[in-house]
Amino acid sequence: MHPSGIIMFAGIAAGAMALTACGQSHKPATAADHFKQGASEMAQGAKQVATQVKATASDTAVTARVKANLAANQGLASFSIHVSTTNGIVTLSGHVDSEAARKLAGQVASKTDGVRVVVDDISIKGG
Repeated sequence: MHPSGIIMFAGIAAGAMALTACGQSHKPATAADHFKQGASEMAQGAKQVATQVKATASDTAVTARVKANLAANQGLASFSIHVSTTNGIVTLSGHVDSEAARKLAGQVASKTDGVRVVVDDISIKGG
């Protein structure tokens, strides 16, 4: 299952659990009140899911921008540098030929829109 599908499922499940448990924390005056409370809790769960999906989409866009910037750079285009992003934190991994290329990759990534932090896990071939 795609990660966003898992997140959505978890949010819906949390909302459903809240709906069934809402009567345990206090007794609503009527069935309609019970339903309103459960619906409100499910809506909150849906908002949390939407926030997670938006963050995941944003991280995917950041990863794409970093990859494009690395590929466009003459000094880095020939290397296979892997990029992953979580909450704006970009992790670079792979191998380059020199310390200068490793530093350049970190600089290019850090200047990319949406990048908050760069984690450099790049190793130097033969080093």
